[in-house]
Amino acid sequence: MKKLLGIDIDGVIANSDVKFRESMTKYFNKDFNREDVFTFSYEESFGITKEEMRGFWNHFYKKGEWLTIEPLKGAIESIQKLKKFYTIFVVTGRPDGLKEVTEGWLKKYNVYYDELFMTNFLDKFEHLLNNGHRPEWFIEDHLYFSIGLARNGVKVLLFDYPWNRTGEDVTHINIYRVNGWADALEHLLEGKK
Repeated sequence: MKKLLGIDIDGVIANSDVKFRESMTKYFNKDFNREDVFTFSYEESFGITKEEMRGFWNHFYKKGEWLTIEPLKGAIESIQKLKKFYTIFVVTGRPDGLKEVTEGWLKKYNVYYDELFMTNFLDKFEHLLNNGHRPEWFIEDHLYFSIGLARNGVKVLLFDYPWNRTGEDVTHINIYRVNGWADALEHLLEGKK
């Protein structure tokens, strides 16, 4: 029986931060540099109000920009390799209102998955548990979600980004910091052929 692997979308499968900041630069008419992103909140990192960000997200959606996000290097090929050994659940914090566009993006890039879960920024471990699933591994870029998973015994591969380097439990025993898909594959395929 295959073990369950949860995989986040934004920052893990999709190179979302690059597209978000590119689009924010055009929308707000100012630069947004990656090295300035010190927390998962663009509002906090860049001094933007929640109302301004709501306006941006509405614009981003209406312009169809969700479908223009490129996959992260190595993501598609790595998931293809992993599907032989794991049941793959794509688990995103995105709201249900983005389910259709999310499914469209996954289809556009031929991302393999067994099931998709939209959690609306709620705890991913609880969401999966409430749906009868308990992952053994999870690939994530959000520190808060990683900590919730790790505290419940899930081994988390945390993609290393500026926004997840500081905070509570950043060195939890079940969190393994990785530098992309090649590192993630080493952990997940260890001892498998």
